[in-house]
Amino acid sequence: MALVLYNKNHPDEQYQFIKVRLNEVYSFIEYRLQDPHHTHMNFMALDVKTGLEKTFFAELCMFNDVDDGNSGFVATACEIVDGNSAGGRRINYLQRWEIPTRLL
Repeated sequence: MALVLYNKNHPDEQYQFIKVRLNEVYSFIEYRLQDPHHTHMNFMALDVKTGLEKTFFAELCMFNDVDDGNSGFVATACEIVDGNSAGGRRINYLQRWEIPTRLL
């Protein structure tokens, strides 16, 4: 499901799922207010054009019925992990945010 989101947002690229890196699957952000549950995970996918394997980062949110075919999760982010990544997001995306230097 995360690759569907990635391929939709990057129509000039096409990746096929290979495997989940089970030693790197973890849930470390849980929200019990508006968003009930987020899970971050890494997985491998194959670039259809070049045949190269890439590591991806995905954020999944528990949102739907657990019997929906995806265990209730929807993908909210999916990016290739490389030297331009930070916390699963592209660094140039993060640079648009203004980080306060002091608290008022």
